[in-house]
Amino acid sequence: MEAYQVNESEMEWTPAEFPRGHLKLLYMDVRSGGQIMLLRLEPYCSMPAHSHISDEVSYVLEGSVRLGQPEADSPLVGKGHFAFFPGGSEHGPFSTEEEECLIFNVFYGPLGRTASL
Repeated sequence: MEAYQVNESEMEWTPAEFPRGHLKLLYMDVRSGGQIMLLRLEPYCSMPAHSHISDEVSYVLEGSVRLGQPEADSPLVGKGHFAFFPGGSEHGPFSTEEEECLIFNVFYGPLGRTASL
């Protein structure tokens, strides 16, 4: 394995598997399937509840995101919020309000989902 560097500002956003979501895949470990990415949720984005095969770490860099159903008065978290989701655990739904949200994600193995988006 060799050292790897990339300048995120030179990368294009690609559509996520849900409306109003975009990602930049910063790194993929071909040996383990692990991924490091930026996830951008536009205003009024809604990401369905889901789970992944691998553990996931998420850290909010900018903006805010609602954890759970908006009508359930679920918490709105912002910059500096950290979350760890064990592989196979369902998490979400997540949604944004008037501002977009930028999240740094690390997946420790293959991203494969155990429930569909």
